[in-house]
Amino acid sequence: MGVSRIRQLLAFFTLAVFAAAFIYCVGDDVGASSGSLPDGGTDANGGGNDANDNNDTGSGNNDAATDAGTDADADAAPRCSGDAGWGTPEIVGELNSNDNSRDFCARLSSDELTAYFTSNRYRDAGDTGGYPGFDIFKAGRMLPTGTFGTPARIPPSFFTPNLTANPPDLCPTVTADGTKMYIDTYQPGRSIYLATKTGNDFTNPTAVSAINNGGGENGTPYVLPDNTRIYFTSSRVGSKFDLYYSDIQSGLVAAAVPVNGVNDATYADMFPVATANDLTLYFGSSRDNAGYNFDIFVATRASTGDDFGNVTKLPASINAYGDGGVTANYPSYVTADECILYFTRTTSGKDTIWRVKKN
Repeated sequence: MGVSRIRQLLAFFTLAVFAAAFIYCVGDDVGASSGSLPDGGTDANGGGNDANDNNDTGSGNNDAATDAGTDADADAAPRCSGDAGWGTPEIVGELNSNDNSRDFCARLSSDELTAYFTSNRYRDAGDTGGYPGFDIFKAGRMLPTGTFGTPARIPPSFFTPNLTANPPDLCPTVTADGTKMYIDTYQPGRSIYLATKTGNDFTNPTAVSAINNGGGENGTPYVLPDNTRIYFTSSRVGSKFDLYYSDIQSGLVAAAVPVNGVNDATYADMFPVATANDLTLYFGSSRDNAGYNFDIFVATRASTGDDFGNVTKLPASINAYGDGGVTANYPSYVTADECILYFTRTTSGKDTIWRVKKN
């Protein structure tokens, strides 16, 4: 083989090695910039700067909220300011009947899409107790800001074992998971019962003995969303109504305890409504009036280990009075963000469902 031929072969070999090295380097760079990215994004730069740098459509540190100014996961703006005052109350017309029926004690599901309340609009029951003909109704809506649809009665057979007497069922309150409903019922006397949801219906109501065995009348229950505590009204000490609570652990209800810091020594305190964090308590009290002429008061505390204090009456626009007869305003539900309070207003013997929003 001639010298020239050897030189040609050496040149070809050198060129091949150089080309292989070039392809290897380029290929490695392409893999780093256009392949699987650490945050699942894609690189729009075409160079060594991957999706984390500028045009990230993945879920890395600098996602679309940083780069494009929008983020589907961003928290929604709050509906109200924490220290805002109350606005003007409005009647919840779609939940109230247009005749002289009584509608009260509206409590919502945690997503605010279902309202449960008490009404005697059908008037097809006996005269048992102080609320003849009252049953539990519910109404739904598509959005928390929407209008509730036509209310439908939850059949009395779901709650009243004694169908002949058909005792009144009042003030339903439902846990956040929607599986448990506590009610105020006359069967017999006035007691608190618990119904469990089976399929689409609440069935098999059973007495909450730990509460009812304390004597007196026990009613207007209000359960915390996580089913760890239930507030209620009781006349177990004398004939005056006061506020109590019972803790719930593993589904077992403990003995009743007075709500310290809110009960008036002389006048009735009823209809407790607690915020989801259990730091604010709304309730109805006749302490500024007499009998069952209630106003809505609110009490607060710094931690769940403290007693409630700072008892304050809500503005006169909420605690409005009608003409003649018993006039009452009492709370029934407060939203988780504490921006909307539902309440009942009674004037001249007619109960209606209202709500008021913080600004």
